[in-house]
Amino acid sequence: MRTFSHEVVQQQWSSVDYHKNISILGLVQKGGHKEIMAIGSYAQDSEDRAEVAFVVREDFQSMGIASYLIEILEKIARENQYNGFCATVLRENKAMVRVFKNRFPNARISSGGGSDLRIEMDFSQSG
Repeated sequence: MRTFSHEVVQQQWSSVDYHKNISILGLVQKGGHKEIMAIGSYAQDSEDRAEVAFVVREDFQSMGIASYLIEILEKIARENQYNGFCATVLRENKAMVRVFKNRFPNARISSGGGSDLRIEMDFSQSG
């Protein structure tokens, strides 16, 4: 997603309860202001698993930012009694699949239908 509508922003970030969903922003200083260059978030998927997602601005990709954010989100999710993450990733997004596989070498990947992959990651197997 390149832009977020008001409705998407309101739905995702207006009701954060720090257990069922949380988001972390990556900021960069640009002149006299800060800009968002990355967002990592998770939302409860089931009783013990959260769905994780990332967006990193194109000019900041391939710098390890998503890998850093997943590590922080995992720590928070563990404190909130989750046992793992799941994610839906576009099949062609090999960089994001690699981020998940590097952190969770035994992640289970299945076809989510169409162009999506479903990735299941257990914290007990994080690297």
